[in-house]
Amino acid sequence: SVDIVGALALNQFELYFQSIVPLNREESGLHLEILLRMVQANGTIVSPAIFLPAAERYNLASKIDLWVIDNLLKWGGCHLDIWQQLDLVSVNLSATSLGDFEFMNSLEMRLMAEPELVDKLCIEITETAAVSQLDQATKLLDILRPLNCKLALDDFGAGFSSFAYLKRLNVDFVKVDGQFVVNICEDSADQAIVKSICQLGQDMGFDVVAEFVESQDIGRKLQALGVDYAQGYAINKPIRLAELTSGLSRPWLEKRETFAAYPQL
Repeated sequence: SVDIVGALALNQFELYFQSIVPLNREESGLHLEILLRMVQANGTIVSPAIFLPAAERYNLASKIDLWVIDNLLKWGGCHLDIWQQLDLVSVNLSATSLGDFEFMNSLEMRLMAEPELVDKLCIEITETAAVSQLDQATKLLDILRPLNCKLALDDFGAGFSSFAYLKRLNVDFVKVDGQFVVNICEDSADQAIVKSICQLGQDMGFDVVAEFVESQDIGRKLQALGVDYAQGYAINKPIRLAELTSGLSRPWLEKRETFAAYPQL
């Protein structure tokens, strides 16, 4: 079992990131998703797949979310030159945080205290959390919009929700669930679904991100279907945020077929 209270008290967490790269445009700055790892006293790294369910079970998820935002903003304040080069920095909020009034107040106050950092932030919530707590998701937007923060919907298409809620939630990004991406080169149903999400994005004004991009072929297929951004192991595996030395990006899918790890640190 993992001691989350102890880990929070002893700062036994570390921020990692994974790049989200544009497929159909050029951007000068990196777009990152911030990920979290727990580092135990003996140096063992614990994946969030293990500690996040425990955190939610013991109502500690919102404390972890605040730790992430707080430490990310501290990092940004200490590395302002890198932060200002970045295009966007995405942070995940758990469903329990979304429904936690105290957390939402703390979040708003923390963000308002960092005027020179917050306009790079994008908050990610899952589609399931947004649909099941639509009023809270709308309140989150009310906090984010005046601060120029963005909102992304994660795991899009994994549930069985209708699109009606999209009329109420003016989101900036929709992240297509990985199950529609991994076999996209050969599965025509996946292609049709992703294409229709891209069309919806064009008509409703949101960008589409594909997760689980595990090969350049998948990247090219997504590019051809009109997907805006890609994220996954073919681009880079999660890297410690402490190792990021530049916020500038470079294209992932080059014209020539050479494969290069991304980004250069």
